[in-house]
Amino acid sequence: MCGLKDVLQVEPATVLPLYHVYAMAEIAQKSRLNYKQAVRIWKSMRSAAKRAGKAAYFETYMQTIRAEYKRLRALQEEIEKGNLV
Repeated sequence: MCGLKDVLQVEPATVLPLYHVYAMAEIAQKSRLNYKQAVRIWKSMRSAAKRAGKAAYFETYMQTIRAEYKRLRALQEEIEKGNLV
């Protein structure tokens, strides 16, 4: 995370895969607190995608995540609460 804000300002598209890795690590923990943290990471990812002009990419990404983890009800609820859909 060191220097992430600097890279985000200069080239926001390059941090999108890094945000994905962080979010997947949180989901692997399988607890509601970690799902909340994943939603926070995805919110940062959404703002980076908007800055990079890749809002459509983020929408497709979130649809894919929801489909992939449709059996994790707590994660689905946190995504809804976070207005990421």
